[in-house]
Amino acid sequence: LVCGDSGNDAELFSIPDVYGVMVSNAQEELLKWHAENAKSNPKILHATERCAAGIIQAIGHFKLGPNTSPRDSTDFSNHEMENVTPSNVLVKFFLFLERWRRAEVENCEMYLASLNADCDPSGILVHPSGTELSLHDAINGIRSHYGDKKGK
Repeated sequence: LVCGDSGNDAELFSIPDVYGVMVSNAQEELLKWHAENAKSNPKILHATERCAAGIIQAIGHFKLGPNTSPRDSTDFSNHEMENVTPSNVLVKFFLFLERWRRAEVENCEMYLASLNADCDPSGILVHPSGTELSLHDAINGIRSHYGDKKGK
């Protein structure tokens, strides 16, 4: 997938058999090139979204991979087994923590139980201060922080 927003990106879209996306905020020079050279090419999308959101839109449009950001997910209770990687689990944990502290998710024991179930009992969290805490103790400790960053 090639991505562009300016005239100097036009050359990328000329590569045979490549998928391409011009983000919605593309500069006039690239839009003109597209109209003159690639308007009928089904492998080049003029996204309705700008910047990185346009790239994510193209990934979904061309079925090149998942096109939903973890930040856009609201269901922290599902246990999809696809795309489970340590980094994915870590991202979901910190997104949940952010929403928990802002009270953007329901104060529900099920969420914390789900997090505990996902963690290895021997897992350790190393706080930026250097303090070590078991993952289960860390998860249990966030109960008292529900909503402490609400509105921030």
